[in-house]
Amino acid sequence: MPPSPPFRNNFDLLRFLLAAVVVPFHLLALSAGPALRPLRFADGGAAVLGFFAISGYVVTLSLERSATLAVYAERRARRLLPGYLAVVLFCFLAGSFVTALPAAVYWTAPAAWKYLAANLVFLQFLQPNLPGVFTHNPILAAVNGSLWSIRTEILCYALLPLVLILRARRAALLLCLAAASALSFAHSPALAIAQIGIVQPIESFFLGVVLTAFGRKALPALGAAGALLFLLRLFDFASPLFASHLWRGPLMPAAVAFAVLAAALELPYLGNWTLAGDLSYGIYLWHFPLIQYAVSRGWLQRMPWAASLAVAAASVLFAALSWRLVERPLRAAKSFSSSPRSPSAVATA
Repeated sequence: MPPSPPFRNNFDLLRFLLAAVVVPFHLLALSAGPALRPLRFADGGAAVLGFFAISGYVVTLSLERSATLAVYAERRARRLLPGYLAVVLFCFLAGSFVTALPAAVYWTAPAAWKYLAANLVFLQFLQPNLPGVFTHNPILAAVNGSLWSIRTEILCYALLPLVLILRARRAALLLCLAAASALSFAHSPALAIAQIGIVQPIESFFLGVVLTAFGRKALPALGAAGALLFLLRLFDFASPLFASHLWRGPLMPAAVAFAVLAAALELPYLGNWTLAGDLSYGIYLWHFPLIQYAVSRGWLQRMPWAASLAVAAASVLFAALSWRLVERPLRAAKSFSSSPRSPSAVATA
């Protein structure tokens, strides 16, 4: 009996497109000028939720194919940490060349070392700035505002094995998802940051997990409904429905998650988008400090569109260098765990 054909999906393409959405979103948000207003339809928040939905699906498959939790943890670390540590260390070192302070002052400033320590342990909010770096940027001086999501991603990785213990009782998994959705409904200014940064991404992640538990029968219909809801919101139709916090509550993560997962799993295969490497993660990590640098030099103010294209190209270039010099070598290095890594598991991770 001939072997079954390999399962093909559009996850790589979708990840690249989602990363491409985040770049113009931050270009508009950080430039503080009207010239880039046509980029207002780029919804970076929705793109991040799409990343989490994909992650929930593929990481669940990776966990199921891992012989032990140690193997699972190593795979997650190999996927997440090399690129992350590279961008943190690069920004810390490059700060000494970008800072408005004398280099000696920069290297002895407690804030510089606090930045390094806080970011290395994923507590970026404790010290998002470097001394003298981007301090005159009009919106904010944070070096890399994209890194907040990595902390939530790690939280999802840690929660997943605990939740899957309950998977024999599917109602328990749905209960966990319902709890995240209920928290999204909470209408409190004190919870607003936690909802956007923790609750909504967790909801999207576990919608991907639920899909692996319940199958894909309803996914085409759910995906079409999610895409329609998002388009209505994007172009500001049906505003009475979305005027409430329902959209920024559980509805947005669900709509985005189902639309993205349906596009990845139900649309015809649209080709291999990793011939130049897996660049989506690198684009996400590197674009923010590159935009901040362009803003600090006044390029986005003087020539907004040319500078935007240059930043986008630089983001792809840095992502490619990160992939070839850091991420790919460390992912391919000999495993520390006793069980060999399954090629199929690595492909889905």
